[in-house]
Amino acid sequence: MPKAPPPLSLTAFEEYMFRDDRPAYPMSIVVRLCVSGNLDRNAATTAFGQAVARHRLLWAVIRQTSTGLEWAAADHSPMLHWLGHGAHDRLPAMTPIDLMREPGLRAWAAADSQRSTIVLQVHHAACDGKGVMQLVGDFLCYYARAVAPDQSAIDLPPCDDELLRGRGKFGLTAWKFLKMLPAQLSGLKGVGKFLLRQPVPLLAGAESKPCGSFRLTPGPRRVFPCAEHDGYEHPDAFPNVRVGRLDAGELQRLSAAAADCRVSVNDWLLRDFFLAVEAFRRRHAAPGKKDCIRISVPMNLRQPADARMPAANVVSMVFLDRNAAQLADPLGLLRGIREQLALIRRRQLGLTFHWSLMALRVLPGGLAARVSNGRCEATCVVSNLGRVLADSPLPRCEEKIVSGNVRLEDIEVFAPIREGTAASVALVFYAGGLRICLQYDGRRITSAQAEDLLDTYLHTIRSSLGGEARAAKAA
Repeated sequence: MPKAPPPLSLTAFEEYMFRDDRPAYPMSIVVRLCVSGNLDRNAATTAFGQAVARHRLLWAVIRQTSTGLEWAAADHSPMLHWLGHGAHDRLPAMTPIDLMREPGLRAWAAADSQRSTIVLQVHHAACDGKGVMQLVGDFLCYYARAVAPDQSAIDLPPCDDELLRGRGKFGLTAWKFLKMLPAQLSGLKGVGKFLLRQPVPLLAGAESKPCGSFRLTPGPRRVFPCAEHDGYEHPDAFPNVRVGRLDAGELQRLSAAAADCRVSVNDWLLRDFFLAVEAFRRRHAAPGKKDCIRISVPMNLRQPADARMPAANVVSMVFLDRNAAQLADPLGLLRGIREQLALIRRRQLGLTFHWSLMALRVLPGGLAARVSNGRCEATCVVSNLGRVLADSPLPRCEEKIVSGNVRLEDIEVFAPIREGTAASVALVFYAGGLRICLQYDGRRITSAQAEDLLDTYLHTIRSSLGGEARAAKAA
């Protein structure tokens, strides 16, 4: 375990993730890696420890001091726990991570001579999805260096622990802040609208029984069995997940269609998710004309100077609201999303959420009095992780990363859900294809409804690549 460095105060966003964590709604990111080949157990265990040592917040705990909350070195470092061979097709039993008692990272592995599975559970207060991918990339590099002589000289990306002291500042000097202040003040109008509008839940008032077990099904969509555990306020399993896929050909068509329409792939996928949610709610609920569907969208705030920062939260949240009239015009909806996100990037309005958290922090009661109130703050979450591990120095075979004697066949990421938000979708681009990773609240929607939501989203995307894409291009 590395030498204990001086403590770090929590940023407003880290405290928000810490305060928002609940036993029934763990604020955890879950990652599943599927590799082919005979994973060397000893080399993998050592490589995991080396990778964790580079990322200080992943082997730290939170403690309360007279001046507030701070990160301090834990008395033990996270380890890779090995499971039986039969654990490939199911997620391990998971419980919430108590950051006051243990580091915000857990890891499990199962291996045989043909394939291996590695699962990570990471508390969102410790880092964001990009940060988890840094850990994964480092692990693969250390493993390759250990088992493959021809890869022993591979250099890992630089990692500067001192940069963590600037996290939460986003490279802003006093002068830069003053220059962007007018734009940020305009963002307060959006905050006002956010507070005045009450978004609708995915399914209003729905409560379901705890989910049972599911078999691994063939085809492009996988269904994982629910993990079983004790200790929750509710007996539901965590996490409840589904995975859908677009293959390389479909993703190429999507990229071409988006380019023809002068929008990004992210714009297109957000538009289609809005349409899928609307179609889903028409089947399972009674949507009203004034209903506001709100999608919460994490936004990466990393700057070039952050490239050497260890795993951390350098992310914000923006919120997209749409009503029935806007959803009735798919082309207008697409253009509106493109323009709104362009405005957010141009005026750096992703920072508005951080300023709001900092303001709430200094009010009586602080953030602790203003999180997890049970209200629906967003209908769903859509997190786009982009092309994961795109900068890995490791070689590739058929676009898949080769680490020593194994190949990374697949990677899936499940974003956390909070009380009132019934589903989150993480979009993961890897090896030329797209993984659509859904986590859902088993108290709010049934497993059949979750499967229907994912199927509806896939159908909407594929349908939009037909006649509608040609119509959009003509328009």
